[in-house]
Amino acid sequence: MSKFSLKKFVKKEQKCLPNGRAGNLLASVKEEASLAISSTLLATGMSITKQTANDFSSEVMEVSTSDEVLNELSEKVGTPLESETEGEFVQRASSALKNILMSKLGNK
Repeated sequence: MSKFSLKKFVKKEQKCLPNGRAGNLLASVKEEASLAISSTLLATGMSITKQTANDFSSEVMEVSTSDEVLNELSEKVGTPLESETEGEFVQRASSALKNILMSKLGNK
């Protein structure tokens, strides 16, 4: 089995970007995802304030991109299985990430 992990892939992709773009790109992606999470929370009709939704979505993004979560996700998901399609691998990784985030943020 390959020693290439999700975390190594993410770090490699960030290094391939021109000077400073990795940090800017990651910040931009985090901001977009955070806004999407916040908008989804507010659209559900839950009785939460916009500030609470924004704070929670920012925390989700920080936790989900932390080294700790990337390491745990890499360990759980590993590499694509021999007969697994890209879509199946993404679904398996998404499910694992959801479970990790639920365990880390479920007590909040």
